[in-house]
Amino acid sequence: MLINNRKHTGTAKKAAPVELRVTYRGKQKYIATGIKVLPSEWDKANGVVKRRADAAQLNEVLSNIKNEVLEVVMELYKSDKLDLSTLSDYLLHDGKNESFLAFVERVIQERSCDVSDGTAQRWRSWLHEMKRWGGIMSFDDVSKENVDALDKYLHERKLKQGTISNYHKSLKYFITEAIRKDFLTENPYQKYDIEISRGEPCTDRYLTDKEVEDLAKAKMPTESLDKVRDVFLFQCLTGLSYKDVSEFNPDFIEKGDGVEIYTNRRIKTNMPFVFVLLPRAQRILEKYSFSLPVVSNSQYNLRLKVVAQAAGIDKPISTHWGRHTAAMVWLNHGIPLEVVSRCLGHSSTAITQKVYAHLENASIRKAFENLKQSEWMK
Repeated sequence: MLINNRKHTGTAKKAAPVELRVTYRGKQKYIATGIKVLPSEWDKANGVVKRRADAAQLNEVLSNIKNEVLEVVMELYKSDKLDLSTLSDYLLHDGKNESFLAFVERVIQERSCDVSDGTAQRWRSWLHEMKRWGGIMSFDDVSKENVDALDKYLHERKLKQGTISNYHKSLKYFITEAIRKDFLTENPYQKYDIEISRGEPCTDRYLTDKEVEDLAKAKMPTESLDKVRDVFLFQCLTGLSYKDVSEFNPDFIEKGDGVEIYTNRRIKTNMPFVFVLLPRAQRILEKYSFSLPVVSNSQYNLRLKVVAQAAGIDKPISTHWGRHTAAMVWLNHGIPLEVVSRCLGHSSTAITQKVYAHLENASIRKAFENLKQSEWMK
């Protein structure tokens, strides 16, 4: 439980530390949280901060710390390793009052306001997996051997190489953050030159022209699913990612030479992109008065499965399928690779070519099939 002013050092004007007390088999262990409040600002009955403008934020931090310690304690208990005298080995590092995973959780909390929702969610999913594995918990656990063990664990779970690469990418980021704040001195990824393959890009997550048309014509069972279908179709027509379509701003539409062009920067990478608003995309915008009915990412992906089923499409579509589908349509209809790259907001055509090379090759084959029909080629 969380307690304040255990040593009675706090006064009406002097703040006292808030600590987390862990009790097991008649013994107690006190863990510092790094938060100090006045005794009058502490609700002893409920173990929360009160009467402060930042009470909600402080209580959220305390709750996160409590949950983190509880997860560690439960993992140790399940593995029959719980001993309060050695609990610090899993939670502390050189006297610093948090474990590596607690440090990670704090960084995620601190950065949640300046990174995209997708990035924050990806970090939280990674953190959940790290806690589930339990091989790197303290700062002392950050070693080449444990990085190798993590890689083995992820492969044993038969995850895709791209997913495994992203887990390593997250771990490397937080190790770098820990080094920057003097919690660690060495990065095993750099010291031992550990290379993690990114794997082959996913090249089968797109809909065919017919499937897109079936999706557009299908009758949806509810109005909410109709809205989800329309947003997805808009992605298929524009190549926008979920975050960019959720932040779509009609103020960036420019009219000229009989067409409407949308120009902006990708939220994820800040790279510029531009595309022509096709008539069907314009009609979707007009249907919703230029304010697209975008739901949360998780709800969107869940409902897309039902939308696909209603349209008779036997594919596990998700939000990113719309972006891939747009690229497939553009390339297979003869739009040059460099134009597609600019429309998608890629930093270089090399990225576009790597992900969509199979689509470009299909376009080339189709073009040469048409060329073979020319009289002078026969």
